[in-house]
Amino acid sequence: MPIRSLALPGAILLTAGLTSMAGAQDSRGKCSSEAAASLINKALLPMEELKRMTGAGIVRQIAPGDPVTMDFNERRLSIEVADGKILRATCG
Repeated sequence: MPIRSLALPGAILLTAGLTSMAGAQDSRGKCSSEAAASLINKALLPMEELKRMTGAGIVRQIAPGDPVTMDFNERRLSIEVADGKILRATCG
């Protein structure tokens, strides 16, 4: 079978797979700012617990002074952690 005839079905399957992956990632809700604020000055919890508590789909852990991107993602919880304690927690 010529390679050209396999390219289109392969591209269609790849696109379908990426689309279903994107849908799975969007299944979680938005990060709750109120829930994020309640984490400040608390001990660091497992990432899955932080996701459950805030509704976030993504948790970004940083240290004080770490550079971070400034893009907004309503599904992301960003936590600044030092010595096992959450110093700052924000959504976006």
